[in-house]
Amino acid sequence: MSTKTKNHGLLCLPIAVTALILTGCGPKGTSSVSSEQSEESTPSITDSSKPTPAPIDPTAIMKLEQSQGHAVLPSAGTVKSVIVPLNFADVEPFDIMTTQTVEKQMSGSSASPYNVEQYFETASNGKFHLGTFVSKPITLDKEASVVLSSLGTDFTTGLEDLLDEVADAFIDSKQLSESEYDADGDGKIDSLILLHGYPEWNGYWTYGDDDLDSMAASLFVNTIGESDKTAIGAWISGSTQTQAAQESTYQNRIIRTITSMMGVPEYKDTTGDINGYTRAPLGYSDVSEGASADLNPFTKYLLGWVNPQAIYADTLTGEATVSLTLDGEGSTLLLAPSSTELFGEYLLIDMVAPSGLDKAGSFAAPGVRIYQVDSRLISGGEEGLYLDNDPNLDDGKVYDFAFTNSGRNMYSAYGVPGNFPLLELLDSTGANRHMANALQLTDNNLFHQGDVFGGPSEFSEFYEGFAFHGNGFNGAKLGLSVEVSELSATGATLKIARK
Repeated sequence: MSTKTKNHGLLCLPIAVTALILTGCGPKGTSSVSSEQSEESTPSITDSSKPTPAPIDPTAIMKLEQSQGHAVLPSAGTVKSVIVPLNFADVEPFDIMTTQTVEKQMSGSSASPYNVEQYFETASNGKFHLGTFVSKPITLDKEASVVLSSLGTDFTTGLEDLLDEVADAFIDSKQLSESEYDADGDGKIDSLILLHGYPEWNGYWTYGDDDLDSMAASLFVNTIGESDKTAIGAWISGSTQTQAAQESTYQNRIIRTITSMMGVPEYKDTTGDINGYTRAPLGYSDVSEGASADLNPFTKYLLGWVNPQAIYADTLTGEATVSLTLDGEGSTLLLAPSSTELFGEYLLIDMVAPSGLDKAGSFAAPGVRIYQVDSRLISGGEEGLYLDNDPNLDDGKVYDFAFTNSGRNMYSAYGVPGNFPLLELLDSTGANRHMANALQLTDNNLFHQGDVFGGPSEFSEFYEGFAFHGNGFNGAKLGLSVEVSELSATGATLKIARK
């Protein structure tokens, strides 16, 4: 093993969320994450109460990840990332042609509909700049079977050993100096991502040493051919027989790896319910689920790339008219019963159109999306795990999201009676209200001109009395209705009223 000093860590919190909800202390409200807030945007809202933008602390998600022992990338500024294709002695998927393909997906002009660098520039509204360098393949002397055996015996140690060898081999190859990919000027390469087609591993491992700020192993299969298109279609429609990680492009996986290293959680339901059925919390419309699509608004809020306009039911004194843009600061609206912040319970609303980063997505026309967020935090102490009413991410405690999209949860067509998800889309048709069924989201599931959330519909009580989770099944009601009064390819107008 390399003698380099490693700076890495992962901490898993085994949380029995249902028991936690029923026995733990529920939040009385959310308080400020930080007194240092970003500059306020000007909300496009007309109402006598003049609501303010939702408070945001751009460093909050990094503090959250660091409290768990994760080394993460910043979500603002410039980061240089080195992509290292890896071959084993007996498995060599990366040749000159394959490496050139990866280069095109990272920064080439032929990448369609965007390359990775363009993706982050656009998704971040110009707040995050990524520079990539794809190295020549690194071939180790070990055979893949030897590595698989070591991972099977002790995954953590086996992966550390593998990363040590790759890091040493890349640095010894002298393909570039640290200064060329050292945007923060600390004398180390900002980020190194290990890319390999075998063995499959759905995830990443942050790792740093004297030469690297952080390193991620992204080991996966990428053998999609014409004959596999039927299988891809089956997975998109909700089949449990195929794996998302086997059907995404290098481009898609690098995007997911980079956002993971920034601290973005996983939104896929990777395990399904107790009967083995998976669901699609985001309707396969998000890059985290393998789609060629923009990041969802909650991710952008986490990373400080949007500062949502906000309306709270307890301060609204009439009807508010909100203008949503397709991109930028005016693209997102936050709704809640009372004032909340990044780590809380609320709705996020945005619009989508078949253009830009969503050009290759599953939508053929503009529509409005409504997401339910439950990003309350759980912290660990001597007495166990509990929902934290007043998170202080600098106090030395370990914090994590209380809820996840990928637990073995029980769902029903009428809501989520068991463990609650971190993030989910709400289906406008009412038939699949919490995206509890593994279906691909289409235009029919979006809100269009004339549609009302929180009002009468053909479905009895369809979202009319929408309530959040609280400390059990009876949380605070939203107390607002949302009507899509106008919708175009570039924007939407919403009317918000108290109920």
